[in-house]
Amino acid sequence: MNEFCLNTQKMFGENVVKTLGDITTYKSGKRLPKGHILQNNKTPYPYIRITDIDKNSISLNNIKYISQETKKIINKYIITTNDIYITIAGTTGLVGIIPNELNDANLTENAVRINIVNKNEILQKYLVYDIHYNQQEELKTKTNGVAIPKLSIERLMTLKIPIPPLERQKEIVEYCEFNDTLIKQLEKEIENNKKQAQLFITSIVKTQFKEQDETILLNTEPINEVEEEVLQFEEEEEIVTESKIKTKMIIKKKVNKLLIIEDANEV
Repeated sequence: MNEFCLNTQKMFGENVVKTLGDITTYKSGKRLPKGHILQNNKTPYPYIRITDIDKNSISLNNIKYISQETKKIINKYIITTNDIYITIAGTTGLVGIIPNELNDANLTENAVRINIVNKNEILQKYLVYDIHYNQQEELKTKTNGVAIPKLSIERLMTLKIPIPPLERQKEIVEYCEFNDTLIKQLEKEIENNKKQAQLFITSIVKTQFKEQDETILLNTEPINEVEEEVLQFEEEEEIVTESKIKTKMIIKKKVNKLLIIEDANEV
């Protein structure tokens, strides 16, 4: 949506076209002096690396810092909230504004800071959106290198920037910011839905395993008891049967038939 809006303005809107070099000044970042290192411990001197650069801003999740001694050496190579950064090595063309927390931070040599000369001519955020949505294909044609793509500052400054009236720039910025906020909300909701779905699936799997365990316990213990009872019953039955047979045989041996003898004299 933002790209469509800016492209429409570029092709059909009322614009004055100037190069980036006509409307801004620039200063490159600086690598650490030899023998100096970044540190995790927080100091008053943050250092922005290219890996810290996110969508149109800087991620604060893993910022590194430099010592006071290092700061004295590269103090001139800083960036402020009034500037715009553009990456020129590695991932080229990333553009944005630093957050207030990093005002006056030192900037990597893989990026350049630009500063608008006449802020009554072009808005900072409009320029960021235009470079981000309108100029990426042009930046690719100006980038050299295969293993590590590099964009020379001289070529960067030849970008042609369409400049509409300030009121129109404000409208475009408001439109793009609204869409950015909406996109962030949707991304957050999608991430939350993914987490909820994962928790739901995990709970189902745990429930199924629990039911299977209970089924195994129910089927195993009673079967053993039944088998034991059957065996006991069979053994008892055999003993009883054998006992009955023996009893019958003994009774048969002990019983004698009675003999009746009639007295002939009584007749």
